[in-house]
Amino acid sequence: MTTTWNGRPPTTGQLEHLAFHGYGCFTTFQVRRRAVRGLALHLERLRSNGIELFGQAPADVPELLARAVPGDDACTVRIALVSEDPALLAGSPVAPDVVVWTGPPRDAPGTPMRVRTAVYERESPHLKHRATHGLLLETRKARAKGFDDVLFVNRSGNVSEGATWNLLLHDGDTWVWPEADVLPGVTQQLVRRAMPDSVHRPVPLGQLPEHVAAFALNSSTPGRPLAAVDEHGFAGDSALAVMLEDLWSSNSPEHL
Repeated sequence: MTTTWNGRPPTTGQLEHLAFHGYGCFTTFQVRRRAVRGLALHLERLRSNGIELFGQAPADVPELLARAVPGDDACTVRIALVSEDPALLAGSPVAPDVVVWTGPPRDAPGTPMRVRTAVYERESPHLKHRATHGLLLETRKARAKGFDDVLFVNRSGNVSEGATWNLLLHDGDTWVWPEADVLPGVTQQLVRRAMPDSVHRPVPLGQLPEHVAAFALNSSTPGRPLAAVDEHGFAGDSALAVMLEDLWSSNSPEHL
């Protein structure tokens, strides 16, 4: 496991900044044989989030990423944009620092999960920002009740997203993306571009039982089945799970 700050080992002061300051954004992905599915989308996320949060896009991200990944080993990578520059809070554009963390690879979990709903809306949901207190608190509450994770419901009563994943449903005929203000996940974008016949519509919580299957999508899995949401259980459909895997795999890996 390694961490670099603008391509160099971080100083103690920089590590303290990471620990005690939550402003910034990040993206996380899996590297296999020095290639990543959706790499261009991850880089675009950092570019657009960097402009919105710092007034300036990050520099040299592809180069810093390529230098940080160890050989051909499989690994998990997280790239964060942060800044120690006091001009940031004064409202001036600043060049964000690029922090690259590499760690052990994460394989897709093999078991379906049970999730508990919570009324919650992430702040600035279109950004993958570092302000994770609220969603982690709701995750902890769900697990304290014996669930595996949490699914958020917005103020309109519609399901939106999980704490760290997008939700995809199937109503027996069609793939359904819940319409709500959510983080546009890279895995979600890859799967969606491969399924032109999917629909995007509001899904009230009370209408979840009208769907035959539900899946969680994030950088670790193209579709982990949900066994249940609150007290409603899904029968599951292995053919749909295989289809989802195939749709994700149809996107060619991009080399570092």
